[in-house]
Amino acid sequence: MLINLIAKRLSRNPIALAQKLAELELGFHAYCDKMACRAQVSGNEPLAAVLSRQAFEEKNHAKMLAGAIGQRMKVDSAWSGGYRVLSDGKAIVYYHVAGISRRYWVAKIFFNGQKAEDLEWADALAMMATGERMGTRFYRCLYYCTPLPLSCIAYHISQDEENHCHRLVAELQKEAGVFAFFYLLKWRLRAYLVLVLLSLGLPWITL
Repeated sequence: MLINLIAKRLSRNPIALAQKLAELELGFHAYCDKMACRAQVSGNEPLAAVLSRQAFEEKNHAKMLAGAIGQRMKVDSAWSGGYRVLSDGKAIVYYHVAGISRRYWVAKIFFNGQKAEDLEWADALAMMATGERMGTRFYRCLYYCTPLPLSCIAYHISQDEENHCHRLVAELQKEAGVFAFFYLLKWRLRAYLVLVLLSLGLPWITL
């Protein structure tokens, strides 16, 4: 499986991997937070609650990953890019969580050049569900191929990611009805293309 091959290759440098995953989890947190506000403004309180809960859990994932490599995380603001990691009080690493969908060229392929926050609800939910499905498999592989404590954290995150996927698919079915399958298929095909490109040996930074 392509996800397993990629996870095993990246696990050779667990510290760099944990740092990058923490950044991505913060990006997911920021996106879920934005979309929860959007759902609330549109009057969809149940969806807003689902996305707010997921935003909280994604932020916790980032904190756990940072803690696994001895870093202490302080979240200054929701989406402004004001995230920072304090490493033993000595170094500050700024995480640029805004614009992940446009920052890496592989991400541009996945999003077809669109901004993630500009997606219509059905596409946004299908995209998020696809990401969580991939995340579940990726973190489960890391459980087997990374050292403690990262492996235990990876297992915990994989459980959360699976639950996120189920909840997002349920919300997608409410939004798109019988067409939910086709939205999921579209985003899973895009995700597969990304996995193929990454499996060809692209460095992590080009993700």
